[in-house]
Amino acid sequence: FYYYFESKEDVLQAMMEEIDGGWSALLDPVLCLRVSAAEKLRLSISILRRHYAEAPSSLLAYHDVTDEMLRYKSVTHSIQALVPPFVQIIEQGIEEGSFKTQNPEGLAQMALTVGRVLLDNNIFPSCEESWQWRVATVQHMLERGLQIPLGSLDLVAVWQHPV
Repeated sequence: FYYYFESKEDVLQAMMEEIDGGWSALLDPVLCLRVSAAEKLRLSISILRRHYAEAPSSLLAYHDVTDEMLRYKSVTHSIQALVPPFVQIIEQGIEEGSFKTQNPEGLAQMALTVGRVLLDNNIFPSCEESWQWRVATVQHMLERGLQIPLGSLDLVAVWQHPV
């Protein structure tokens, strides 16, 4: 066991990379599509939500983990894995003239962080009404950050309350 890994933390890190690494790979087909950046953004969010609902890809979903450091590492690792594809989509939108932002990477980091934490029902269990409000808040933040018309992303239709 320790032939390949020096510590339990190294094993955990390798497991998180293996499990959470699938997040960004899921978006590769979307990045290759010849559609608008806004459509790629909606598709990406839909794919990530569906993937999370059908096959949760964090260590927290596989185990009843209460270790806050493990939770923190899992959340930050998944966010870091998703920033590059979201930056690519935002930069496409800037080139198209449909998105406007001075800092695509910062906006991707902020949106993914808020979305990953606020919409994680393991962190903040919620009822349907609270869930809808949270999704609408993330949508509003992203639309404001991209300077696109409010309501144009329609994430509430994409991101349903977990059962």
